[in-house]
Amino acid sequence: MSQLINRRDAIKTGLLASGALAVLPRFGETASLLTTTQEETNKAIVGRWFSDFWGKTCNLGVVDGLAAPDMLLKYSLHKPRRGRSDIKAFMTDFRKAFPDLNFWGAADLIAEGDYVVGRWEGGGTHTGPAFSDFLIGSLPAATGRKMHFTGTTVLKLKNGKIVEEVGLDDGVTALQQLGLIVRTDWSRGSSRYPL
Repeated sequence: MSQLINRRDAIKTGLLASGALAVLPRFGETASLLTTTQEETNKAIVGRWFSDFWGKTCNLGVVDGLAAPDMLLKYSLHKPRRGRSDIKAFMTDFRKAFPDLNFWGAADLIAEGDYVVGRWEGGGTHTGPAFSDFLIGSLPAATGRKMHFTGTTVLKLKNGKIVEEVGLDDGVTALQQLGLIVRTDWSRGSSRYPL
């Protein structure tokens, strides 16, 4: 089955209802075992990235092994990072400031073609040096403040390497916990704007 088949056409022709196609891809995908194998491989790569780069202990060697040379790393809390050395420098500074930094999966990874999506949670305690990588402000040394937040990340892979990691995180929660933005209680009539 190397031709494109979509679910709508399969329903119209009765293939889906008759069970003629046991596994039917989404619109525009080709039906092949190779895709499933590649998606499983991509999920394994991303799983290793999450555990070895973002997990409790960081192995920066994983950047050279799994990241494309010009990989993009982009989250709402930090400026975008491009390339292996920039990504390593970011994580080195992040972990110096938050020595117990740890993120873990909150659900199974989902793969579709070259993309893998993962939900996560985690955080850490700022016990290290001053940290000025947040887009909204900086922390002086060793504030002792803790952050714990969640997010979802979409990673794109090509030829077994991560070329892009773009995450949407609950940065407001983290920034409030770190004291970089002030939570306003509008229910009490407060007119103080935190920024």
